[in-house]
Amino acid sequence: MQDVAIDWKKDRVYLPKEALTRFGVTEDIIARGECTQAWRNLMAEQISGSPVLVLVCTVDVHADNLAVAVWGWCRDRRVYLVDYVRLEGNTELIDDS
Repeated sequence: MQDVAIDWKKDRVYLPKEALTRFGVTEDIIARGECTQAWRNLMAEQISGSPVLVLVCTVDVHADNLAVAVWGWCRDRRVYLVDYVRLEGNTELIDDS
């Protein structure tokens, strides 16, 4: 979730410790901002039954990779990072015609 990185920098985590343990999400994973499969599974559980109304996919194009993020938007304007992946490769070779 987007707020996890912000909260981590403030030395706090608002995710249930039981869920972190059950899914194998460690403080090291949170500190590095890794979007592992364990993190994805934890986030899926955290937002299941949540007020997420819309999923949005964003792609940032860089010279050597595509950064893809899926965001879940709620009615009250909260937003959650649902998934993130970096696809490595030379994007200058993409034919966009």
